[in-house]
Amino acid sequence: MTAYDRHIGHRRHFRADDLADLLRGAGFERIRATGAGFPVFNLYRLLMRALGGRLIEVAGSGEPSGLARGTMGALAFLLGSNTRLSPRGWQIVAVARAPSSPEGARG
Repeated sequence: MTAYDRHIGHRRHFRADDLADLLRGAGFERIRATGAGFPVFNLYRLLMRALGGRLIEVAGSGEPSGLARGTMGALAFLLGSNTRLSPRGWQIVAVARAPSSPEGARG
């Protein structure tokens, strides 16, 4: 986890198996947890790590520069277009089904 992750309130980053276990423990069924976003999200995370604590300073310094706005726009576009599930992706995604209701129950 980067300094910026902690700064914006992240408490934990999950591995796919840990997220699946958490969902299972909460009663969810038919769980699929895997990575996503390869390679764009992985490159984004490497950039975040390389910027380190400087990102906190830059993010809180008021109006971003033209270069920063352009970079953020390009990343937003690339991240939005890179949604394929892949175990090589560092973004963890889970799909689960709510527990089945008892037969004949309404609600």
